[in-house]
Order: sequence, then C-alpha cells, then structure tokens
Amino acid sequence: MPRKSPPPAVRSRPPHPRRAEAVALLLQGQRITQVSAAVGVSWSTIQLWRKALDLPPRRHPGRDEAEALMRQGRTIEEVARAVGASQRCVGRRRPRSVEERPEPLPVRPRKADQALASLKEASRLRAMGLRRELGLLPAAGPVPAPTAEPSFSTS
Repeated sequence: MPRKSPPPAVRSRPPHPRRAEAVALLLQGQRITQVSAAVGVSWSTIQLWRKALDLPPRRHPGRDEAEALMRQGRTIEEVARAVGASQRCVGRRRPRSVEERPEPLPVRPRKADQALASLKEASRLRAMGLRRELGLLPAAGPVPAPTAEPSFSTS
C-alpha cells in the first residue's frame, strides 16, 4: 500500500497592510464608517475586524442621560433636544409598559378573499342547478341565481 503524503501546510494570508491603522482607530472609539473612510477599506471589512477585536457595542454618548430623563417622565422631544439625538433614536430606546402598547388592529378579510368566496359560492350554486337539471338532486325549488359581480363592503 502506498504511503500517504502529509497534509498540505495551511497557508494563511498576510495581514491587510491597513489593518493595524484601522484597529488603532477602532480602539480610539471611532465609528466604523469613520475608520472605513480614513483607511480606505470597506465598511464590512472594518466591521469584521471590529468583531475580531471583541469590542463592546458603541453607545450614544448621551444614552445614560437620555435614560435618566425618560425615567423622569420627559417627552421624547425634550430628551432628544437635551442629548443631541434624533427623536427616532430616543423613541426606539424608550421602554414601553404593557398599558402603553397599542391595541392590535382588527383583521379584516381582504377584498381578494371576499371575491374568491363569492366566486366559490357562485360555482357551488351553478353546480347545484346542473345536478337538479340532470335529476341527480331532488327539485326543492328554484336555485338562487349567482350575482354577476361580487359585492364588497368597505367598512
């Protein structure tokens, strides 16, 4: 039996020439987009390097102050103005109590579902009429005529 050759040596890439500079900027606390622009490497690559460093997620500098103001009962507009953030950003962080959550909207049947139901009913009525004509069903009276167009309620 022939001898097996040893497994090929694992070849690794040399580190990116700008990675050290990017890591230094990330450790200074700069944002991924700022580092990406300064170093000239894609945002996704910088994000991978940041993840490899195991850095904690960045927090808005005024986040602690914003949370304290929200606990005091300030409005989103007041908190956003005080910490220099957008109202949307502040609103996303605002904790909601169970009482504040909006009621789910009632589910209304879609017009397409109503139209399909109407077509199925018309088809069923037509089939009953044909069965009666062929003598497969007893004559129990006139078969109601299907409506030409399905009716939709908008309420």
